[in-house]
Amino acid sequence: MVINVDSQSFNNNKRSMKMNPSALSKLNHEIAAIIFDFDGTLYPSSAGIESQIKHRFRTCAQKKLNLPGQEVKKLLHRYRTEYRSSILGLKENHGIDPLEFYEELYGGLDISTMTPKPNLREMLNRLSNQVPLYVFSNSNRSFVLRGLAHLGLKEYFTGLFTIEDNNFIRKPHPEVYLATIKRLGIPAGKILMFDDIPSSLKTAKEVGFSTVLVGNGLRESGFVDLHTGDEYETAPWWCDYAAQDIATFIEQNLLAAK
Repeated sequence: MVINVDSQSFNNNKRSMKMNPSALSKLNHEIAAIIFDFDGTLYPSSAGIESQIKHRFRTCAQKKLNLPGQEVKKLLHRYRTEYRSSILGLKENHGIDPLEFYEELYGGLDISTMTPKPNLREMLNRLSNQVPLYVFSNSNRSFVLRGLAHLGLKEYFTGLFTIEDNNFIRKPHPEVYLATIKRLGIPAGKILMFDDIPSSLKTAKEVGFSTVLVGNGLRESGFVDLHTGDEYETAPWWCDYAAQDIATFIEQNLLAAK
């Protein structure tokens, strides 16, 4: 579904690629930590990793449940709604261990197509010298660490918040954001979050984060939510800032005033 956002809601300079000086100064003054989603944010979705994850989740579940594919698909959808995560439904109803399941799922991914977004390594290197950087992902820890090492980005991050840290509850459920705020020990208003998923940023905004919607590399303009299927011609109102090029955004808006 394509969602058209009222253009009047975008008569605000801070939603442009380059912020005005007052917005830039305010953001740099207030932010004490920056959180980045992993898949689709630090590397483009065009790498096909997220499609692999979706496919392997179903095939791993089908192997363990010994059920037809369509039945497994319906079951996983129901569990995701009822338990806030499909794996928790598999644990509760079938005795499947989430840690073992995720290790099997992510350990079999081919990440050879995963490359960092252009110029991102340099921008994160510079940014990490000024403010702590964290990864906040629905993926598991071993995969995120393997991916960061493959991308050459691991050294720039102070820490990770992965699905194990949140008892296998996924974004965009509010409790995972609130738990992250507690672990950081920083007021929500001093946290900036980058994500390519609009629905994930909606909850982030609701708990008090500043939000940046970034393109996932699947299109030159507009944004698509791979979790809900919604498409946006322009960023929705809960995204404070938006950019197709995350590295350019960082350079122009987070490093320029330093």
